[in-house]
Amino acid sequence: MAHQNGPRCEKPSWYYTDPIQRELSAIFNGLKQDLSFMGCISLGKDGVLRSLTADRDVVDAAGLTPNQIAACIRRYPTGFVNEAEFAGVDGTKVPRELWFAPDKNILPPPLSDEAKQLSRKVVDENHELFHSRREELKQKYGEQENGNDHGDSQADFDVHRDVQATE
Repeated sequence: MAHQNGPRCEKPSWYYTDPIQRELSAIFNGLKQDLSFMGCISLGKDGVLRSLTADRDVVDAAGLTPNQIAACIRRYPTGFVNEAEFAGVDGTKVPRELWFAPDKNILPPPLSDEAKQLSRKVVDENHELFHSRREELKQKYGEQENGNDHGDSQADFDVHRDVQATE
């Protein structure tokens, strides 16, 4: 994994034409990330988009409207997500405490120890790149209160964004 200084990828055509996709992009860009770089972003069956650690603790979350959920599903490869499973789902109606303490059955499984070791190896081999990115994220989010890599304090989680979709 080498850092490339070449031209960046082009934004998809919908980025310029679909306001819901732009809202969704803003939500993705606003979610705090696991600073260990072993986490993931997951759309739960409850319609809540979550940033998760490797162990699947919630770092940050945002409830999505039905239109935003549909837009998110359109970003997946065809057949990857069963859209019918999200029929009638509105993540904005999920109680906020469940955004950060969801049923474990709606989260992806934790990263295996083997996958964690591989991820640590990649981070170690590209230390300067990851260190630079981690520092950028710390500045963006503000310093983590308890100094760990994924900010366990509830204050770190209180970054809810109320994004209203065009219905």
